[in-house]
Amino acid sequence: MQKFCVLFFTLTTFYFFSAPVGSAQTNKTAHDSLPDNESDSNRSLLLEVDYGSNRGYQQKRKTAGSDTTQTPQQYVIGSLNYAANSGFFCSFDLYKTPGAKKKWDQFLVGLGWDFKISKSADIDGSIGYTHYTYNEAIKNNEATPSTGDLSAYISHDFGIVNIRMTGDYYFGGTNNDVDLITDVDRAFYIDEVFSKKDELSFNAMFTITASTLNYYKEGVNIPDTITGGPKKKQVLAALQSVYDDFGKFRFINYEFSLPVNYQIGKFNFEVGWHYTMFFNLLPSDLPPALSEKLAPVLNRKSYSYITAMISFDFLR
Repeated sequence: MQKFCVLFFTLTTFYFFSAPVGSAQTNKTAHDSLPDNESDSNRSLLLEVDYGSNRGYQQKRKTAGSDTTQTPQQYVIGSLNYAANSGFFCSFDLYKTPGAKKKWDQFLVGLGWDFKISKSADIDGSIGYTHYTYNEAIKNNEATPSTGDLSAYISHDFGIVNIRMTGDYYFGGTNNDVDLITDVDRAFYIDEVFSKKDELSFNAMFTITASTLNYYKEGVNIPDTITGGPKKKQVLAALQSVYDDFGKFRFINYEFSLPVNYQIGKFNFEVGWHYTMFFNLLPSDLPPALSEKLAPVLNRKSYSYITAMISFDFLR
């Protein structure tokens, strides 16, 4: 019943967003309608700051070294991103948890290549590598978080909706993981809202994630306060079962997002609302002692969060 409701809501949402909306333009790249300074150059040098009131799966997985729990955690990311006309790109990101005493949590360096698979069919692709460096202060257990991420995606614009599938392989730590993320979105663009050099866009998106969860092991240790032979054996056996289950590839969550973006000249502003729901994580019939131990890691409660972004393109 739950799956049927999700499917019905998704189809209804995209049917609604497929209807014409005033003078809005749909499913085109945001910068296509803006003045290009008499050049078709796709080069960009972006200085960007991102904020989130919580972390969805992608931020949580990419910053697993700082916290593997499902508890709310704000974040701030400062980025410098360069993209060349050839499709080559590189990025430098500094991740910080507001309020924490340490100056930074994590430093990310990424590089890759965006390319067009088919111009006539509007199919894009990308491959990339990201390296993670962690602040020593956040390594609070024996497990070492992943230091590398190999990623690739393929995206196809069907006109009514755009579908993108992204795969990641995380490695270099104690536990390796893979994921597959599917984004289905419908975008609308309104040109010249306040001036001839601005654009307002809305993007309704549905995301579903399938993944292994080995990185959660970093937040789970064998209970050392349980006494009693049979009881301890039962808990340890259940814990081993949980460890084995972490390695299974399965659907783990889905998310609805509604980012609103405003671009004018070299500046870009965005605010987004997101709602994440979890399912199919781990069995609920665990021993009480183990359930209490895993509660901070496997909190299945749905939650919403807000993201915000501001960027400046030096080459626009």
